[in-house]
Amino acid sequence: MSAAGTLVADSGKSISIEERFSQSGKSKILRVEIPYDYIIRVVETNGDWPADSPASN
Repeated sequence: MSAAGTLVADSGKSISIEERFSQSGKSKILRVEIPYDYIIRVVETNGDWPADSPASN
């Protein structure tokens, strides 16, 4: 599974990423904590995902 978001924290055992979005006219924040054991790769991007990127699906 792919995850995309802004890296907001690194505890030394896991990282937290968050995604900001609007739903029904309200601003929402989804924050996910991912343990290091489950991280395969972290890539810095400019925020523009190519159409064939797994994170865009």
